Amino acid sequence: MATEPLFDDPYLIALPAWHPLAANDTIAIAELVGKTFVGPGPCAPWGPDLARLCRKEGFAPRFESRYRTVDFHSVQALVATGHGLSLLPRLSLGCVRGDVAIRPLEPAPVRHVKLAFPPTSYRSPASEALVDILRQRLPSK
Repeated sequence: MATEPLFDDPYLIALPAWHPLAANDTIAIAELVGKTFVGPGPCAPWGPDLARLCRKEGFAPRFESRYRTVDFHSVQALVATGHGLSLLPRLSLGCVRGDVAIRPLEPAPVRHVKLAFPPTSYRSPASEALVDILRQRLPSK
């Protein structure tokens, strides 16, 4: 499979709007000691990266195994009701609930979004035009 980088999409932290950390402009990894995370769980795309960042600060993140979902709207509902915090990619934040605060995380795990093409596939002018549009419209790497 041939891949081409398209852009980097940082994960942001989602927390209930009433949570004390919601008053911060940015949340440091060290401020997450003792916090519980919900969503896809430790195997989430961001799970290993979050665990690595937390280990650098001397702790391990705690994942709530009873509340797992890969649906971004359901994750926000779990966060809003106080079941835990979660990470969401910036690209997923087209619709954010009013009772959820989204803040940058420092440092933040980042997902690297790439285009993938079968190595011997024909790339039509239409597909090349779509790639050009994506590069022009999406955040740069």
